[in-house]
Amino acid sequence: MWLQLWLTRLFPAEMVFTERVIPALVDAGIEWVIVANTHISRACKSYPYSPHGDNNSPPNLADQVNPQQSSYFSESISRGVTPNNAYPFSYRPHYAQYVDPDTGNISKIIVVPSAMAMSWLDGYACYSTNDIDKIASSSDPSHPMLIVLAHDGDNDFGGGYSYYEQCVSGFVDEAQSKGYTATTIQQYLSQYPVDESDVIHVEDGAWVNPDGDFGSPQSLQWNYPLQPNNAKTGQFDIEQGWSLDERNWAILTATENTVETAEQMAGGVRLSEVQAPSSDATDAELAWHFFLPGLASDFMYYGSALDMPVKQTIASNNAVAHANKSMAEHPANDKTPPTVWTLQRLPWNPGSCEMGELWGYKYTSMPVAFYIWTFAYDVSGIDTVVFNYRIDSDGVNPIGSIANEIYNSDPTEVGPWISTNMTHRPFPIGNIFNQSIDLTCDGTGKVCLPSIIADEYWIHITDLKDVLIDYYVFANDTLGNAKKSDIYHVYIGNGTTVCNG
Repeated sequence: MWLQLWLTRLFPAEMVFTERVIPALVDAGIEWVIVANTHISRACKSYPYSPHGDNNSPPNLADQVNPQQSSYFSESISRGVTPNNAYPFSYRPHYAQYVDPDTGNISKIIVVPSAMAMSWLDGYACYSTNDIDKIASSSDPSHPMLIVLAHDGDNDFGGGYSYYEQCVSGFVDEAQSKGYTATTIQQYLSQYPVDESDVIHVEDGAWVNPDGDFGSPQSLQWNYPLQPNNAKTGQFDIEQGWSLDERNWAILTATENTVETAEQMAGGVRLSEVQAPSSDATDAELAWHFFLPGLASDFMYYGSALDMPVKQTIASNNAVAHANKSMAEHPANDKTPPTVWTLQRLPWNPGSCEMGELWGYKYTSMPVAFYIWTFAYDVSGIDTVVFNYRIDSDGVNPIGSIANEIYNSDPTEVGPWISTNMTHRPFPIGNIFNQSIDLTCDGTGKVCLPSIIADEYWIHITDLKDVLIDYYVFANDTLGNAKKSDIYHVYIGNGTTVCNG
């Protein structure tokens, strides 16, 4: 029964969340997911951004569509960040949604906010209700705040005997003595169901814990941009650069397409054989079995430590070997479209301000020019990759309208699509800057290279300012199979903002 219940609930690794995963979660039967409440707060209009408090990129105006809030709770943690969260708004469950860009159909899921700062403090020492006391008066008895303390259960203090047997019981006793109700997430949701109309936006990103990431909307802990050799702070090279994270995403992108194509040509796979293969498992099933562990969060989280950098290569090569064998055994027509990686953007706030590790923790003014890049791969070869953008009519993307979220939209709300071929770059398969990284995997000291890798596609946008744009990428393979990415949004400033500090 416990397992059945948890199959409907999700605590994502490092609490990383994007609304783009909502359809997959709903299809899997997930009813609610824990998210970092910072990404609800930062998506509020007029969010009180603090360069040295947030310690990462300011939220882009395209994301700030939640109602303006008047009260924020701010507390520093030893990690070097000061989460700033709207209360009671970011301490209550809501719905978040994804709009299918082809059909306009909406998928919704309940997002349960975890209290950043409070969660970190609770994970490192016995915690009291003092912080909760500071915001409790704003709680509405008919829809009270839910303070969720969620953190790693195996790191430092917050997972041992003292924590569970002393700190938790002491915290609950104190809370109840002050009139607070000790509960679980599911009990709360059963007692206070989320109204179907209570739909908010959750900014992309993880919890605030990773040093240097601090909940950045780019998820920098797993996704550092391309840089030139011997790069200094603030130096990036999207056109010819390299980084370990991006190389591994290129490997995984190519592998995903190969494994998906093998499944399609084989006529499907059995999930039970993917999870725990028997002697009866097919090569298509074994391809998935070996590929999926390569997506583990910790491999990129720990960067170049130990042999973490080669894990994706090992997973990929094993998966591709089985996928190729399966495709040889089932030579059906390739009907699988290209795989296009999540679209990347640098800077996050063109024409405005940047902050955080990428910019040496200096609040830095940005030009209006920016890069979009991605990786794309297809077993049958890529024909074209096209960047498409359109300009929003009023500079706002309200939650109550889906005009910005669908490809074929109301021309009174958004302009026509403008299309440009992206520049193709064969992405280097090896460690081209000879960085001190362990890419050996067989005990001989020989570097292990991936058998396949996706190519990079990029574009440099230079001629837009003071506009909100929607954008996506269209990729076509040599057989005519086509893939459209999700639609993304960015507000481009005027390039005259002075950012100091």
